[in-house]
Amino acid sequence: MSETRAGGVFEGIVKEPLPEGAEVLEEYWLEKPYSRVVIAIPPGETGPRYYLIEPELSPEAKKALAKLSEAIESEVNPADFEKAEDLRRAVEEYIDKLVRKYSGLLRKLSDEDVEAIKYYLRRNFIGLGHVEPLLQDPNLEDISCNGLGIPIHVWHRRYESMPTNIIFTSKTELDNYVVGLAHRAGKHVSAAFPIVDAMLAGQHRLAATYREEVSPEGSSFTIRKFRTEPFSIIDQIRMGTISLEMAAYLWLLIDNKFNLMVIGGTGAGKTSLLNSLCNFIRPAYKVVTVEETPELNLPLQNWVKLVTREAYGAIGTISTRITLYDLVKTSLRYRPDYIIVGEIRGEEAYVLFQALATGHGGLSTMHAESLDSAVKRLVSPPMNISPAYIPLMNAVLLIERMLLPTRGGYMAPARRVRTLWEVIEHENYYSIAEYDTRTNSFIADFSASYLLRKIGIKSGKTLREMVSEMEERRLVLEWMLKKNITRLWDVSKIITEYYISPNKVVERAVEEIRELKEVETTRAEVITDGTSIITSILERSAGKTTLRQLLTESRMDEALFWDSLSKLINEGVIVLRDDGTVELVAKRVE
Repeated sequence: MSETRAGGVFEGIVKEPLPEGAEVLEEYWLEKPYSRVVIAIPPGETGPRYYLIEPELSPEAKKALAKLSEAIESEVNPADFEKAEDLRRAVEEYIDKLVRKYSGLLRKLSDEDVEAIKYYLRRNFIGLGHVEPLLQDPNLEDISCNGLGIPIHVWHRRYESMPTNIIFTSKTELDNYVVGLAHRAGKHVSAAFPIVDAMLAGQHRLAATYREEVSPEGSSFTIRKFRTEPFSIIDQIRMGTISLEMAAYLWLLIDNKFNLMVIGGTGAGKTSLLNSLCNFIRPAYKVVTVEETPELNLPLQNWVKLVTREAYGAIGTISTRITLYDLVKTSLRYRPDYIIVGEIRGEEAYVLFQALATGHGGLSTMHAESLDSAVKRLVSPPMNISPAYIPLMNAVLLIERMLLPTRGGYMAPARRVRTLWEVIEHENYYSIAEYDTRTNSFIADFSASYLLRKIGIKSGKTLREMVSEMEERRLVLEWMLKKNITRLWDVSKIITEYYISPNKVVERAVEEIRELKEVETTRAEVITDGTSIITSILERSAGKTTLRQLLTESRMDEALFWDSLSKLINEGVIVLRDDGTVELVAKRVE
């Protein structure tokens, strides 16, 4: 992973500069003052581009960086360190030694160059070199290099897929980089085994190919970033992925060990939603997760993680391979309350459904665009689930990634639970809740719920009492939402408190919601015109910001926000661009 070149144009890799005349949409620091991001539309293009800006080094500084890099390479091998923190400590210590050792060489350089050299050494030996700054960007979901001469692409939470200014131009450099990534993940990649699927430090998922063995454009890689702070169920509600009522309903199901499956296409947010739903699992329950790549991050202590393994013997054979099927079978010996399978796709589904039939709770995801296609996959080889067992998966959620129109008139990416079904029998499914694109809202009728009635029969309660209990839980979720309690472990703590003393938590929630509503009413009475708030935010942002950022910072009621925005547009004070940015173009005449 070493790199002896820095700034601007590399040997084997080009980092294109920000062109003059580019329309800047957004910029922010990654590691101040060394690396920052500028998202801009280059002249003559229609879509945004992601520009990584790093320090430029003088020729003398580049030579010094090369010499120090060679010294570190000879002394520190990242593969020798099991923990990232141990590697970081060793490299930091060695950088300090080298700076003292080569003080004569570095004395000729400016203080800025010396600090930039330290930055590149940390980036290359502690991090992953070329793409390390991209991994530090919390707005990115994945990073992809599709081959030689093709810009590295990223998936940004606000701008979606876009090319960067980073391009591999040397086959050798790209091949070596992929080998380095594989080694950092503790894997081997070669012409004999040209495909690698592994986990990098920080639990980022790596998929890579080597040379032209299976990818004609040369070596390639994709890094799917792992969120160190996963979305909680409150985050999902705030983002509009799911409604408060639906979340409260699912809380009741999971509390009663009912089984759920999240289906959807690639990148729809299945695993993130599954992880969020785990907020509702009772802390006393024993949970076993089974995954090919560990992506789940649960707020639980009584949790056993199981991960598949492939071990290679002679060329062309696979020995001591441990599959999802093996692990799901093994998980039953742990006597879990809940078995969570990250994604079912093969014969492990049969074992999972056998476990559900014996009373274990189950959560899982599956690639499918509809409930019908999911059931067809389940009853067909290699899963081979008997149709009689399909109702064991009590509820199914279909999540989709979609583009939704905003009041500003542009399309914004979003994820929504399109439909929530109750599975009554094979080919008998009841849609209990649906998302309405036209109104950007969820339509649900839980008074007709088959599963709530089933829970009521078990617990000796009427359907009306079950709906009332669901409303109590909805109030607790609404309280956390209004109090801005969103961190996974904080949400889990309150849900645990609810399990211990539900009346106490509900009373507290009701009282604080009442107080918050009184404050909101007072604030709404005071702020009847938000134009000055909007213009002051724009002035602080150098006259330009995104519509989303403006709405967030204003903290206004949405109706008031849009009325104030329309007033300023009509007066010619601001302009709303097609890309969703708002620009201050004139002073307002009071």
